[in-house]
Amino acid sequence: MNSALIRRGRIVLVNATRHLMVPLENLGAAWLVVVFRDGAAQWGAFVGTQIVVGLMVHVLSWGNKDWVLRRAAEEPAAMGRLWQGALWARARFLPVALLIVLFQGHDPVTFVWVALWILAAFLVQSFDAPILITRRFKTAIAIEMVAFAVIVMVLMQPADLRVSTVIRAWAVGALVRASLLLLTLIKRLGMGFGLVVEPRYFAAAAPFFLLGLSGMLQSKMDLYMANLFLDDPEVGRYQVIVNTFIMLQAGGAFLVVPFAKTLYRAKEAVVAAFARSVWLIGVGITGVGISGAWVLLNGIYHFGLGLPWFVLGALLVLPVFGYAPRVYRLFGAGRERAVVVISLVGAGVNLVVSVMLLKTFGAIGALMGSVVSQWLTLGLILIPWDHSSDGAVVCSGDSNSSFGSR
Repeated sequence: MNSALIRRGRIVLVNATRHLMVPLENLGAAWLVVVFRDGAAQWGAFVGTQIVVGLMVHVLSWGNKDWVLRRAAEEPAAMGRLWQGALWARARFLPVALLIVLFQGHDPVTFVWVALWILAAFLVQSFDAPILITRRFKTAIAIEMVAFAVIVMVLMQPADLRVSTVIRAWAVGALVRASLLLLTLIKRLGMGFGLVVEPRYFAAAAPFFLLGLSGMLQSKMDLYMANLFLDDPEVGRYQVIVNTFIMLQAGGAFLVVPFAKTLYRAKEAVVAAFARSVWLIGVGITGVGISGAWVLLNGIYHFGLGLPWFVLGALLVLPVFGYAPRVYRLFGAGRERAVVVISLVGAGVNLVVSVMLLKTFGAIGALMGSVVSQWLTLGLILIPWDHSSDGAVVCSGDSNSSFGSR
């Protein structure tokens, strides 16, 4: 029993490390551009393109990870067929995404790099489910490290750093990831690329897509607004700051994910006790994490942020530890729609408050908007929802529809 728990803990830890690689790489590359190469304006201008690419890839992904995980659990031998069917169903809309990029005002060479970035990122995201199913976490981490090394080399090459250089670096990094993952997983996924589209895929995967989209909008709306209202150096700086705090938020999901199935079926008293434990651990993680954030942002990035930034950062991080266990509770009760609505309300509040406070306080106003959104989300999720008569939640979900997957 203990050995099984240890194995499970190791798997969770390695997978958590894999998920943290991307934001850590983003922070590392930001330091290289903003501090080492004195390119705050270039990084800030790049953030706008990064936002557009991220939104496009998320829409093109259309919940495929959770859909493939669920279907492959029902038909383990059909993973390759299911994966390919979902891939080709979504790939039909790649030309639309590239057409949108065409109107973004890039020069022809940069347009080609952005297009390659989208294509490669689309493929990389599509490998999320196969990585989880085959548990090739260490291989995925090694691939991330190789891709990051390539990004660093591209960023260091030109004497005159431009926005197009950063875009090219991200595109090349995505191409490296996609190529290596394809070589690693192609045997498991099958070589018969028959372009067969999975029937009714979009309707079946829509709930997963909406859950992910609403969560992404809620957590990133302040950055979107900062990108619209602030100049490039301020945008670049704000992205680094808020991404640092969001990494600390991830601790809430990592604490809860291993217990997802238990939370689906547990009685209210058990969930409440578990939620209290997560909250107390979260207070400790937040305290230590915010201290680390001060060292990173002021000691390494030399941003010179005052105390209000870190107080707000702590207030941004804490609510996640309060509502993460309850999100699984709602999933177990079949209330995914409620989670989507709550996230969309949070995104709307984040948008309105961020815009209002950005005009008054500048960048820190966007952070205030995100803090208000997080505490509102906590309050809404803590509202009692439907339970069965014995206090247990009626289970209608599984561990694949998780808050942590966002």
